[in-house]
Amino acid sequence: MGPTRTSTVTYITPAVGVVLGIVVLGEQLHWNEPVGAVLVLLGILLAQNRLAALRRGRGEEKSDLALSARAPID
Repeated sequence: MGPTRTSTVTYITPAVGVVLGIVVLGEQLHWNEPVGAVLVLLGILLAQNRLAALRRGRGEEKSDLALSARAPID
């Protein structure tokens, strides 16, 4: 898998800890915790270059739709 992918597991641990704290211990959720989790997830996506892959995937879908719209219907 490589070191970049493997190290991302350590970044997800605090988010799992927050969720378990809320579910198991009944702790309150504050606004900064979900914002931090989103930032961590975005950082993981950037580190693995997944955002570019998502953009490329959407572009291919759009071009496929455009091609199918031009094809004659029998």
